[in-house]
Order: sequence, then structure tokens, then C-alpha cells
Amino acid sequence: MTYEKEIFNEIENKLKKSDFTKTTQKNTFDVDKIILHKIFGVIIFILIFTSMMVITFYIAQHIELIIELIIDKIKNIADKIITNTNIKFFINNCVLITAESILSCSAQIFSIYFFTYILKESGYLARGMFIIEKTMKAIGLNRDAFIPLVSNLACNVPGILSTKTIKDKNTKIITVIISPLISCTAKLPIYMLISGIYFSGIKRSLLVLSIYLLGVIIGAIISKIASSFIKKNDTTFITEIPSYQFPNIINIASLSSSKAINFIKNTAPLIFIFTLTSWVLNNIPTNNTENKKETYLHKISKNIEPVLSTLGFDYKMDISLLGGIFAKESVPVILKTLYNINDSDNKEDIKNKIPIQTGITFLIFTMIYCPCINTLITIKGELGSIITVFLMLFYIVLAFIVSFLFKIFINIFF
Repeated sequence: MTYEKEIFNEIENKLKKSDFTKTTQKNTFDVDKIILHKIFGVIIFILIFTSMMVITFYIAQHIELIIELIIDKIKNIADKIITNTNIKFFINNCVLITAESILSCSAQIFSIYFFTYILKESGYLARGMFIIEKTMKAIGLNRDAFIPLVSNLACNVPGILSTKTIKDKNTKIITVIISPLISCTAKLPIYMLISGIYFSGIKRSLLVLSIYLLGVIIGAIISKIASSFIKKNDTTFITEIPSYQFPNIINIASLSSSKAINFIKNTAPLIFIFTLTSWVLNNIPTNNTENKKETYLHKISKNIEPVLSTLGFDYKMDISLLGGIFAKESVPVILKTLYNINDSDNKEDIKNKIPIQTGITFLIFTMIYCPCINTLITIKGELGSIITVFLMLFYIVLAFIVSFLFKIFINIFF
């Protein structure tokens, strides 16, 4: 029996046991002939996921513009009300920029969750397991790992927790290992900020999409290598195939909004405190007589600066990466605050400080390097402390190697 017939027989059996009418059964089966086709199904799969990501980026860009306009209005009001120069500088260049970044992050989180929920409620996400099965087998996984991996697009924590549904223990281990390489919503604001310095419109979206795809490719390579060392049991299982249905947009919007609100409630305060501390330390000079411009933030970052400077990163980028270990959303907030990226007028100045090669290298590094603390805690719960520490170091080393190779490639050919 061919692979495609096995899928159709499984779907037919499920539909026969359901309470649907014969008409509904026939319609569902007819649609699945196209959706699960070995050629057209893959094309549709790629188009759906690519469209989802591009639309998400497009919406996020426009929401950013609206938030920027609102913050600019508030700045104008603050300029008129506040007379003290130091307080005005602090409000405009720290508090309002941080608030703008946090709101932009929450909008992007809403967008990615919204489209992920649509795919899930429509019944397509479950069918994606069958479409991608051959690809999953090629990299040493099975279709059981598909939904946990896709869940990482929203957040690595629920993505890793959902690996509990994977029956084969070794497949679960590999899935957990590569999960942080699937960019979550927390990394999207970083990609949007850095890409927005150099590009706009479709070019910006394509750059961000390329970073997502690079993470998937690296994850696939690691999975293939790991599977050659780890034996897995070939498991055959029946998967529940839900019927097609129109997603409840109001319900989805409500669920997505709650995710964005939870981010503002739970993560935003930590980001604000870390950003505020970074900004203050960056504006207080040390007593260094040799370098009067040196700030306490620069002094603190000196321990890691020699290593990351080989990638072209300065101390401000280094500090943002440290903040990213606590929460990835803090990276763009810290960068915006320290570089004063608050309008289009100073983008040329930012381009001079962060050349495009360094900017893209930074994107690659942040996509791979150490996951946030919540993700590390979740990995520890699934794989134990020793493996978690090893993986944390592995991601950092891998990020440095891949970023360094990219930098060499750019310098040679461009």
C-alpha cells in the first residue's frame, strides 16, 4: 500500500466513525485529495506557511508605525509640559522608547499567535503532519514531532512541553534539542528592528523570513546528525484528523490578545527594569582618566566584548544579548534605548554605527544563541540539568561559529 493511500484510508476510517453527514464526509475527503496530495499538498503547505509569516511581518510593520505616531504625540506633549532638561531627556530617550518597543513586541506576539490559531482551528495544522512526514523522516524525525516544532513559532516553552506527546523517547530528545532554533514570537521584534534599519516593505519581510528558514535548516542538519547516533523506534500510530471548519475569529482574537496582555503583565516589567538599568549605566561616566567617555555599562561589558567584537558587535549589542538571556524581547528594547532608535531621522547614523553586514550577523547570532531562562528551565524539566547546561553552551558556540562563517562569507564575496 502506498504512502498516499495509507493516509486516505486513515482519514476515511476516522470520518466513518464520526457523526458527520455523508455529504460532509465526501467534501472533506475531496478537499483532502488536494491538500494531502504528494505534490500539490507540499506546494500548498509551503505557500500557506510562507504567506502566514509574510502577512504577520506586514501587519507588524504597520502596527509599529501606528505605535510610533502615538509615542511621537506623547513626546510632543511631554516636551511642552516638562521643563527640566534632564527629566525630559530621560522620559523621551528611555521611558517612551522602552514603552514603544514593548507595545511593538506585544503587537507582533498577537499577530503570530493569531495566524497559528487559525491554522489549528481550521483543521489544517493536523493535516500538516502527513504532508511533512517524508521530510521529517529524512531528517531523522517522525510526524509526531511536527506540531511541537510548529508550536515553537509561538513560544519555545509550550513547544518543548508538547514533546510529551511524542511516543519515542529519542525522537523527543532530538525535538527538544532543535526546538530553540525555531524562532519564537520573542525573537520576531529583534528581526523586525534590525531589518527595519536597512530595508522596508517586501525586502524587509524577505530578510526576516530568511532568518526563520535558516533556523529551520540548521535544526534539520542537527536533527539528521543526532539521529545517526541515536537509535529510534519506528512507531506507527493513528492520529486524530479533525474536520475542516471556519475558525472562530472572535475567539482567536481573544486568545491572541490574552497572550499579548500576558506578555505585557509578566515579561514587560522585567524588560523595563533591565532596560532602565542599562540606560542609566550607559549615561553615567566612570572615573577612568584615560577614557573620559567610558561609562559603567561599557566597563561591565568589557569581559565579553573582546570575544563578540570579532563579529563586529559593540558593547551596546553585547549588553542587549545579556538581557536576551532573561527575555528575548528585551534585546530590541535595549538596542532602541541605547542607540536612540526612535525615528527615521537617525537611521543613517545607526547604519554607520551598525553596518548591514554586522546587522545581519547579529540577527543570525540572536536566532541561535542561548535560549531565554524560561526555555532553559523547561528543557531542564524534560532532559535534566547536565544536558541543559551542555545545550546552553552548545547554542552559544554554534551561534558564534555560524555568525563568524557568515561574516567571512560576506567579506569575501561582497
